[in-house]
Amino acid sequence: QTQEMARRARAFGMKIQYHNRSRLPPELEGDATYVSFDELLASSDVLSLNLALNESTRHIIGAPEFEKMKDGIVIVNTARGALIDEKALVAALESGKVSPSCPHDQ
Repeated sequence: QTQEMARRARAFGMKIQYHNRSRLPPELEGDATYVSFDELLASSDVLSLNLALNESTRHIIGAPEFEKMKDGIVIVNTARGALIDEKALVAALESGKVSPSCPHDQ
């Protein structure tokens, strides 16, 4: 799923950065750049969440993480909703920190 998301993003000319518990081997990394989680938050125009929900990832995106993001960031969550703290997301949407979006078929 992550590789497919990267392939589609490249088709739009996007520069791919990623963060993972460990860096991918070169044959999987390709032209993507491994960065720290904080750097990913601070430098991304579009943030795609593609990770499993567990105790360490629940609310991995909350108020402190939104503070680090660019204004108007687009968040694509292809995983579980509980990765994002809902109250923090509402506040980020209301402030303009996060750009509102809807599915393409709406």
